[in-house]
Amino acid sequence: MKGNKYKGLYRALANTEKKSRDDAFGRISKFLSKKNELLELDFLKLWKGLFYCFWMSDKIPIQQQLGKDIVKLMHSFDVNKEGRNMYGLDFFYYFLKTMHREWPGLDQHRLNKYLSLVRKFIAGSFLYLQKFNWSKEMMSRHNEIIRETLIAEDGIAGQVVDVYMVELLKLLRNANEEDEPEHSNNKSTDKTAEITQLLDPFFLTTQTSGKRVFVKRIHSNVFEFLQNEIKNQSSAHIFDPNAVAESLYVAASSKTIEVSSNRKLLYASYKAFKAEALKFSHSKKQEKQEIDFVPNTVSDHMDVEDQRSRKRKKKKKKNKPTKNMITKERKNGVSDKSESSNTPKNKRVRFSKKNRQTGVDTITHQMLSTPSPKLKSKKTVGILKHM
Repeated sequence: MKGNKYKGLYRALANTEKKSRDDAFGRISKFLSKKNELLELDFLKLWKGLFYCFWMSDKIPIQQQLGKDIVKLMHSFDVNKEGRNMYGLDFFYYFLKTMHREWPGLDQHRLNKYLSLVRKFIAGSFLYLQKFNWSKEMMSRHNEIIRETLIAEDGIAGQVVDVYMVELLKLLRNANEEDEPEHSNNKSTDKTAEITQLLDPFFLTTQTSGKRVFVKRIHSNVFEFLQNEIKNQSSAHIFDPNAVAESLYVAASSKTIEVSSNRKLLYASYKAFKAEALKFSHSKKQEKQEIDFVPNTVSDHMDVEDQRSRKRKKKKKKNKPTKNMITKERKNGVSDKSESSNTPKNKRVRFSKKNRQTGVDTITHQMLSTPSPKLKSKKTVGILKHM
């Protein structure tokens, strides 16, 4: 900046009077749109004023509105000019850098409103990426910013881990719901593989971090959270579980991991996502089969019902005992009811206990004189002769 032209503007942002702060804030958006080149010092001075501008806002409605207005400043840069597309992400980067510097000085009364501001900026950064159709260059820059923030492993890094997946999935779901009525191809679903790259900072942090508490926080709030969302079929169309599983496997098999517990967590997440990928592919096949066999007319429906009834009859026939099964049971002596039922009534002879031997003789005489087709074997005839 030339001279002290904007020095009073930064001071006015931290003024105790709301009117002067509002006037200064209105001039900021014009300044950002007209400024041809912004250096690191420009961003640091700007964020120093914006930080204390938010500090001075006490009432909740004022805080919420001011937080939204600050996030909108990401989109106030003239992106039509060459080389200015990254200014929005630079604005986001210096916000996180300022928050990391000022975090130890926050008291318990102002902590919550700055946590909400971090949440709004995380959501605003995803909206900025969506504005540029999830460009690879923009997402790689975004990953660098998040990665540098996570290296601290405390303070603002914990809040980023807690809200990252929540805000990302919220934005992608809203985008899908808006595109469904229009029957248009969704940008987020078309770029599933690219969007999965937004998880790379957490893979790298899990590989290199030595703090188990922070790694477990990433595991529960990022990997397990996404796994549960996919399991509930609410995010399976946004994040491909197979692509996430492959990225987890690459991260877990890396030689740079020094802490063995971190590797175990990555492998556990890989197995969980791989299982969900198999379930998701199986459910897709079932849906295709159901769509293929849906009856279009009443006659088709009747045909389907006939096929089902035939299948049921076949199952009942299979459960019924066959002739071969009955003959085997007879040979083994399991059941003699069928033999007694097959003999004619006039050939049955009843006898008392006194005349048991004579009764047996009469039975054998009748059976030898009129042998049934079921007793043609030589073995049975020989046994009866000896009786």
